Amino acid sequence: MRALLALLALAVLLPGCIQPAAQGPLDPASAKAALDATVAGLLAGVPCVATGVPADKTSENLKPLAQVEYGTPGIHGEIDARGDWLLAARYADGGFEVVSVADPLHPQKVATYQSQEKSAYDVKWMPDNRSAVVGHTATIDLVDVSPVVAANLSADEIERAGVAPRLVSVFTYPTPATAFPDTNMHMLTTARIAGKDYVFVAPNDNTGVWVLQLSGEGDARKLVPVGQVGDVPLGGGPLGPHDMSLVWDEILHKPVLYVANGFEGWGAYDVSDPKSPQMLALVPNLGPAQGYTHTVVGQKVGDRRLVAMIQEVGSNWLSIYDATSFQTPILLAQWHASDAMPASPEHNIQIVGDKLYVAHYSHGVYVFNLSALGGVPLADTATIAPMAHLVPKDPAADGATAFDNVWDVIVHRGLLYVNDVKAGTSVVGFGCLAPGDEAQSSAN
Repeated sequence: MRALLALLALAVLLPGCIQPAAQGPLDPASAKAALDATVAGLLAGVPCVATGVPADKTSENLKPLAQVEYGTPGIHGEIDARGDWLLAARYADGGFEVVSVADPLHPQKVATYQSQEKSAYDVKWMPDNRSAVVGHTATIDLVDVSPVVAANLSADEIERAGVAPRLVSVFTYPTPATAFPDTNMHMLTTARIAGKDYVFVAPNDNTGVWVLQLSGEGDARKLVPVGQVGDVPLGGGPLGPHDMSLVWDEILHKPVLYVANGFEGWGAYDVSDPKSPQMLALVPNLGPAQGYTHTVVGQKVGDRRLVAMIQEVGSNWLSIYDATSFQTPILLAQWHASDAMPASPEHNIQIVGDKLYVAHYSHGVYVFNLSALGGVPLADTATIAPMAHLVPKDPAADGATAFDNVWDVIVHRGLLYVNDVKAGTSVVGFGCLAPGDEAQSSAN
């Protein structure tokens, strides 16, 4: 709440100002409301729709507000936020950082979980919002973050008190029948379904998505494999499936898991019973964009179910489908950032409301308005364009292997959190979002 305290101090010190009457501390809800109002004030002149979206600079409808610099040279990749806390995976060093985002104008790294294995492909909060899972090459750590969450102390106080996330248990991936040299716990998705907690794992080895269930209580908790998704009929080809998103489908009123199926396109599954997933759609790569499907997410936008997917290697296009009917998905539009370099890699994506957010490595972040899409197959390819663009700090040179700069983007409480592999995590205001709005948050 530093920003709020600074404003109160300023009111006391400036000539001509009337010092407020002494009063007790603000209750948490009032303090948050005051902070949200401060952030909104900083974004008062930021429009929703920009007059232009340049390729070489940040558009006027995005405004960087704050930055977390992790202070270590290693790559920081995936991020996930719940409540006042954000986790950032230490890709090459193992484990994750714990960041307080209670005050988004002054986010602060307060603790680090160091895993035994020096890799961290993904980190996700568990549904209890007090535990997390972090994936390595052949293991997944289940970590209790509640000592840090409950302490509510500064980074210095936490260090002095010796407070840190605590390892609860380790899941070790069993060697599949057909061993694959690049197996790794690459992407994780967590969900609470019918009162039980699950972790969905994409191990990048052509065995589909594995389903793990949380078993036990307290320190006896562990992850137990209970099924697979997408292992039949297609497994995703080499290095697939790669990523997933799990949403509550507002048309079926069921939990639906979208799977980025490597070189074989994408699929969707009803996971109402995670132990027995039911296939809803299996869509091969279509159109001119032939590459490695990295990430896919679907959501109801207006009266349609729209599905967006990107490719990371090959001809790397963003593709958007109308999948209102899973039996007959329609490819509406495709887009890439550079005609000169269509192989520029993309990475993670999010849909919040009717906006699509794309983390595009050295190109930064792009935002698209999905409500503007028409309904004729591929007709919007000629006109689809980003409505906002964030240029990264010190962008790397473009190219087919430009796996640098912006790795991940999420929306949390009406603000963007943008993770640069070297520069850290930026907090960015967007003129179409309302700071502090819990509903304007990513689901994955």
